[in-house]
Amino acid sequence: MAVTEQHGEDLRAKRGADNKTLTAIRETQTEHGRKLDAIDVKLDNLGGGLRKLDRDLESVHADMGMVKGRLGKVEDGLGKVGEKLDLLFSR
Repeated sequence: MAVTEQHGEDLRAKRGADNKTLTAIRETQTEHGRKLDAIDVKLDNLGGGLRKLDRDLESVHADMGMVKGRLGKVEDGLGKVGEKLDLLFSR
């Protein structure tokens, strides 16, 4: 076999190996792309969950404010009742 024929066969073999490598790289890139898409979806879901949690926390804080206000009114009422009881028993 001549040197040029051997060189041609070597080049074809290298090209075949390069094509296999490129195919593997493309498959890996495709797989990574799918994984990144799945991560993006999960991040979007987490973002939505965090926004909902934030709204829920605001609602809880508002409810706590109302409860504190009502508790203050009850405490005031109890204080007045206590004063009246004190007056009744002091007679």
